[in-house]
Order: sequence, then C-alpha cells, then structure tokens
Amino acid sequence: MVEISIKQKVQYLFSIKDVYHKEIVQFLSEKITRFYSIFGDIYSFPEIEDIDFYDLQLAERETLAIPRWNDHIISFPTDIMPPVDIDYEKCLLFADFGWGSDTPLALDYRENLENPSILLYLWCHEDDITNRWLKIAEWEDLSAYLRQMQ
Repeated sequence: MVEISIKQKVQYLFSIKDVYHKEIVQFLSEKITRFYSIFGDIYSFPEIEDIDFYDLQLAERETLAIPRWNDHIISFPTDIMPPVDIDYEKCLLFADFGWGSDTPLALDYRENLENPSILLYLWCHEDDITNRWLKIAEWEDLSAYLRQMQ
C-alpha cells in the first residue's frame, strides 16, 4: 500500500513534467531564489534556466547510487541552517539542472507519504561547512501552484 502511493505520485510527476514543464521550473525557481538571498554567500546555487527531469529508470538508478556518495550526503547543524540529510530508501531523485550540475532534486517521503518534501542538494564553497540537502517546498505546494495555473 505504501509503495503504491509513492509510485503513483512519482508516475504522476513524470506524466505532468512535459505538459507543465515551464510551470514546474517557475515554481522551483521561485522557491530556490528565496533561499539564495539568505544562503548564497555560503552555498552554490544552480543557474535555473531549465530543469532536466529524469525518466523513471534514471530516477531509480540515481537514487540507488546515493549510498556511494558517503560523506557528501550527511548535513550537520549550523547556526544558520538546520540539518537535512536524506534516506535513500525513502526518497527519489527526480531531476537536476543539466549535465554536470551534480545538483539533484529529490522527493523525500520520510515525514509524509502523501505530501513529500522537495529537497535540493547544495554544494558548499567553504571548507568548514558541509554540503547539504535543503528542503525547498512540499509536494502540496507544487500541486496547489499547478492547480492555479490551470
């Protein structure tokens, strides 16, 4: 039952990505830009011209590869940002910002199977701060945004 719900949500995302591509890019750009103004001096944010959505097979392969990232996937608390790590068994990487960006977006189902968080991977350009996942929105935020566009 749980896996079916997740699979349905993922299949829905992949079914709308072409029809609502521009709107999804706009939504994610707005969410990411808000964080850039706060954390842009510390973390590298992607240039958001477009988003490359994975097909389902690539999404599964990329997600299964997360454990090989080892030390790059754990976030530690800082004074300015709470820790957000990732559990590859309860998430799905679904897009990035183009070839070589190494900046994936993930659906994180740990807190809520019906309303996953949307996470963005950030690279830090300071030695004493770790790379981290940043929660940028909830699935329901994206759904509501797309409903407004219809």
